[in-house]
Amino acid sequence: MQIEPAGQQNASLRSPLIGSEAADGSQLEERLGSLTVAATRKPPFLLPIVFVSGMSEMAIQMCASRLIQPFFGSSLLIWANLIGFTMICLTLGYFIGGRLGDRFPRPTILYLLTGAAAITMALTPLISEPVLKVVTDSTKGIESGGLFIGSMAGIIILFTLPMLIAGCVSPFAVRLLLHNVQGAGRTAGTVSSLSTVGSILGTFLPVLWIMPAIGTRATMYLFAAVLLLFSVIGLIVARRDPSFGTAATADANKQPQEIEQKAAETSYEQTEPIQTPFLLPIVFICGMAVMAVEMSASRLIQPYFGDSLLIWACLIGFIIIYLAIGYALGGRLADRFPRPGFLYQLAGLAAFAIGLIPAISNPILTIANEGFKTVNGGLFFGSLMGIVLLFSVPVILLGCVTPFAVRLLMHSVQGAGRTAGKVSAVSTFGSIVGTFLPVLLFIPLVGTRSTLYIFSLVLLAFASVGLLWVNRRRAPVFAAMLVLVLVMAAFVTFKIKSAPYGTLLYEKESAYNYIQVVQRDNSKQVDLVLNEGHAVHSIYNPDTVLTNGPWDYFMVT
Repeated sequence: MQIEPAGQQNASLRSPLIGSEAADGSQLEERLGSLTVAATRKPPFLLPIVFVSGMSEMAIQMCASRLIQPFFGSSLLIWANLIGFTMICLTLGYFIGGRLGDRFPRPTILYLLTGAAAITMALTPLISEPVLKVVTDSTKGIESGGLFIGSMAGIIILFTLPMLIAGCVSPFAVRLLLHNVQGAGRTAGTVSSLSTVGSILGTFLPVLWIMPAIGTRATMYLFAAVLLLFSVIGLIVARRDPSFGTAATADANKQPQEIEQKAAETSYEQTEPIQTPFLLPIVFICGMAVMAVEMSASRLIQPYFGDSLLIWACLIGFIIIYLAIGYALGGRLADRFPRPGFLYQLAGLAAFAIGLIPAISNPILTIANEGFKTVNGGLFFGSLMGIVLLFSVPVILLGCVTPFAVRLLMHSVQGAGRTAGKVSAVSTFGSIVGTFLPVLLFIPLVGTRSTLYIFSLVLLAFASVGLLWVNRRRAPVFAAMLVLVLVMAAFVTFKIKSAPYGTLLYEKESAYNYIQVVQRDNSKQVDLVLNEGHAVHSIYNPDTVLTNGPWDYFMVT
């Protein structure tokens, strides 16, 4: 499909009306033209509210972990409950927000929603202590699963409303910003990218600066106040602008049938949704693969740079940046090449790039580790280099999928919110699965590299079959990629990391650490080394009890 430039589309908007309706054509054209001008204008203050809402989503999650910590701790189970429930709320919010956007396409409604999210966010610190105390007392007598049930109950009571409402914003904004189907990809990509950039600030600002300076509760008040301020300003501006007032929008929604029909013949051209049996499954698997790559990335980096807060900050920050780039790029590609075959090729290339990570991770991370050992801040810059080189291509390509799918599935502006909400929800639900499957099942069972192979093969299989469905000429290429990754997974083995000294006798990934057993040169002494090897966990020497190290103090005691 060849997309006309905006100027040509606007020019073609009037020509069919003049020739077909001689009697009342000018009046119809004038009414349609006024609707077109109103439709192509961006509602005021909308993009800033998307950014601030994305920032608030992550700020709520970061603050929630600190509010819960005094009552239930900060174990992996607590984080799993918090992250999992957050994604569930966002999934439901995407569905609800898309439907609300289609039914009430008015910016005032969106600003009321974000204002409600800000108010519920501000109320959370006020009620958190009594609520969590009651929940703790109620579950204290439960012998098995009390921690899980109590923490989940507290999270549900305190954070359901603000997270659910925050999830409504992105699909609602897509509906308000979209004025023709041909621009659906770019609109969805811009909204997702801007919200994701906000999430970057919402992740790091509270943790690194604001919470240490003013405390958790004051941090929540601060972000709630910023969100409420933007909501009020947007509401005031929208109500003062007659183009976006309630009455004007309601009148536009009740436009005569002939105007709607003429609009469908011109720049508002409605097309049938492009559907193949594998489109939504690809969205789900790509959402799953993003989180699987992030979880596996932490274990790939751990043997070289450890798993400190600094390393996690690098990892999470760059994954979010890559997704933001992918959203923006994917939306523009979708508008230019609105074909499912192109989407399957992007997904297939992302899957193949994931399959290459186990093969190239060892040399890249080794070079990064060795090259930055003597540099001030080498831990930071070394991990940074490894993350940039290893994960940029697959994650950016995976980020392209969601806005691309929105463009393919959308057939009218009136259903834009529902389409964007459905695609975002499916992707987020995949992310929930991609968070827990690697951590709880695959990595402890088969290791990090095999986990990456599994997700690469699954995504490649679906992309190849989907491509076979729509473009048989390209399918053999991706089938060959599938075979290549399968051969690498089955027959090619890689040493995770060389020994920091001496001879490597054994290495293994446990549920919590990377483990090496190393024998020192010209000695019977064997060391148990964990992760990056900066400290030796324990020493065994069959010839002596003493080790000439700090372990001897425990022997003396």
